[in-house]
Amino acid sequence: MAPSEAYLKDLWSRTRVALGELPGWMVALLERVPALIAESERDADRRQRREVYLGLATLVARHTGGSLPLCLDAVHQVLGEREPELLEAGAPCSPALVEEARGHLVRVRVRYSKARAGRSQRTIEAYIVAGGNVRVVHLERMVDWDWLPAEVREGLLGEPGRQAMEFELL
Repeated sequence: MAPSEAYLKDLWSRTRVALGELPGWMVALLERVPALIAESERDADRRQRREVYLGLATLVARHTGGSLPLCLDAVHQVLGEREPELLEAGAPCSPALVEEARGHLVRVRVRYSKARAGRSQRTIEAYIVAGGNVRVVHLERMVDWDWLPAEVREGLLGEPGRQAMEFELL
C-alpha cells in the first residue's frame, strides 16, 4: 500500500528544512519524496506542474551536483512559482544554488501534443548551458487525457484541428 499524500507531506515538512544536516543514506531516501508527492497529487493541473518542475530539477541536479529537493526549490524560484502547495515539495536552498540554476536554465517550453486516443505527449524542452555550450534537452512522457491540465484538455479536445498546445515557462 502506498503512503497517503497527507503522510508524505507531513514527513516531508518535518525533514526538508534539515536536509543538509542528515546522513547521506537518509538524504538519498528522502530525495524520492518530491516524486512521491507528485505521483499522489489528485489535482491534474498541479500534478502536471509538479512533474515538469521535477524533470527540470533533475536536469539542474545533474549539472550542479545539488540534491533533487534543493534543486527543486531552485527551479521553483527561477520560474517564479508562488503556489504554496507546489513550493512545499522542495527543500529550502541557498541563493547561490538559485543563481547557478538560473545560469544553467536558459529557456523552458512545455508542449502537449495529441497522440492516440485517450493520451497526449508532453515534451519539456529545456535549453541548458553546460561547459559554455547551449544544448537542448527533451523530456518526453505520455499523459492520459484525465491527467492533462484543464486548459490543455479543453484546447486539444474542444478546438477541432488543434494538434498541440505550447507554454513558455522561461
